[in-house]
Amino acid sequence: MRHCLKLCVLVLAGIAMLLATIITWEHIATGYTRYRHLNNPAARHIRAMEDYQSTDYPPLPQPNDTAACPTHPLSNLPRPNIIVTSNDTSTVPIATVNSAIVFLVEFTDRPLKENHHEMMKFSKALWKLWENFSQYYPHYPVYVFHEPAFKTKYRLRYRTMWPPGLKLQFHEINNFDLPPKFPKGISTSDLGLNPTNQRAFPGYNNMIRFFWKQIFEHDMIKQLDYFWRLDHDSMLQSPVGVDVFHYMKERGIKYGYRAVTTDVRHVTNGMLAFFDKYRRNQEHQSMTNGTTCAQMSQRNCLEIPDTPQDRSEYFPLMYYNNFEIVHVPTWRSKPMRQLTDAVDKTDMIYWNRWGDAPLRYYSVNMMLDTQTQVIEWCNVRYYHHKQFEPMCTLKTVSSP
Repeated sequence: MRHCLKLCVLVLAGIAMLLATIITWEHIATGYTRYRHLNNPAARHIRAMEDYQSTDYPPLPQPNDTAACPTHPLSNLPRPNIIVTSNDTSTVPIATVNSAIVFLVEFTDRPLKENHHEMMKFSKALWKLWENFSQYYPHYPVYVFHEPAFKTKYRLRYRTMWPPGLKLQFHEINNFDLPPKFPKGISTSDLGLNPTNQRAFPGYNNMIRFFWKQIFEHDMIKQLDYFWRLDHDSMLQSPVGVDVFHYMKERGIKYGYRAVTTDVRHVTNGMLAFFDKYRRNQEHQSMTNGTTCAQMSQRNCLEIPDTPQDRSEYFPLMYYNNFEIVHVPTWRSKPMRQLTDAVDKTDMIYWNRWGDAPLRYYSVNMMLDTQTQVIEWCNVRYYHHKQFEPMCTLKTVSSP
């Protein structure tokens, strides 16, 4: 009996020691994981973006009377109708603007079956474009940007599936490289990139940077007045009814979009802090002479939380810019390029996967008067991963 008791004590002591060892190792492992999470390169870059206090900068101008604010972009309220007059040449296919429709196709070095799946989406998108816009305004070319994998044999093969009336031009992009200062030859996990960022790194990041900055440096784009970006799976589902380029040029509109939604927080870490810091710098000018970014953002009632805690709980807004119409000279101007370059120099498109959609939203709302220089093409029924129903109509009124 005495030996049994001793044995039981020894067994219990052994179990206790084992449990203590396991708990100790769990604490060590958790601590190490937390250490790596907080001290990896990506985390350090995020902290650098957030490391500022709004109180260190001049206060923002007094905000507009809230009654004068534009309709909140996430509101489901009907929008004012888009008005054209009976003699408006933007409704007939005669008045052209130096503009193009642009796509970036998803055809990469991977199994042909996967590329074909995406190209079938692109074929459908082109037919929808033809049915609802280009057959009425056939003079606007369609620029198809692609990587080297989309070789001539594939371009010729798929071209036979697309609307013959489209004026298609193919432009190869072969400068999709990591930024000069971004570390190379290191795994995405060791860099500390979040899982969403890792999933398609760096291809998706390259696409973001292309539409945020590089497209405005492309020789075929620099000479344009406007380009209309659509994604390879963007579906126009109702007639546009108007020459969007002519309509915008005649009215001095610099940016057009179809919808606003929200982005997720874990791929926008530090972004709101960056824009808040940028607009509070009184040297940063908007596109309206004599108006700072701070003044313009207040005129547009742009909301950016003041504190890190509030920003961490806020879902940033974004133009769903798989449908966007951009005035090229505005984006090539000195004030806009200063902002574009400032974002690019952070390399946060790669460190955290800042997207061009929220970047476009906050840049537009700091640089342009959204009530006179921005248009929501709310009359178009549109599908891209989800359905967007018309929230207004295109209405023709009699000429005075």
